[in-house]
Amino acid sequence: MDLTQLKIVSKRHVFEHPEYPGFRVDLNYLPRKEWEALQKQSEKKVWVKGSPRFEMDKDFFYPELAARIFNGWSGINGHILSKLIPVEWDDEKLKDEEIEFSKKAAGVLMRNSAEFDEWITSVVSELQMFEDGQIKEAEKK
Repeated sequence: MDLTQLKIVSKRHVFEHPEYPGFRVDLNYLPRKEWEALQKQSEKKVWVKGSPRFEMDKDFFYPELAARIFNGWSGINGHILSKLIPVEWDDEKLKDEEIEFSKKAAGVLMRNSAEFDEWITSVVSELQMFEDGQIKEAEKK
């Protein structure tokens, strides 16, 4: 069998956040090659004391990453959001409302919440998480 002739398939699964029951995200697996390409695209040159350095342009990286990996979310309201990022509420009643999904909102949450970013990054870069998730879904049927 020639590995170079095999088609790499995409994987998709819904994961529940371990700290917030009911908060689910629908994610695509991102292969290592795509991770590396995105990281390379996200590099920007900065000058420090006359010498060039490369650092990640996080304002470019997070929206691009979110566009590639997120399909949706459910179960996140203002109460959960307030635990992930500091939010000022004009009306406390708004905390009860579900936060509407958009890829832009997902990018903002990843950019501003280290906890959310670390969880998503660990899940989406680990193929076994997608394999295990599909096995568990099949067992439910």
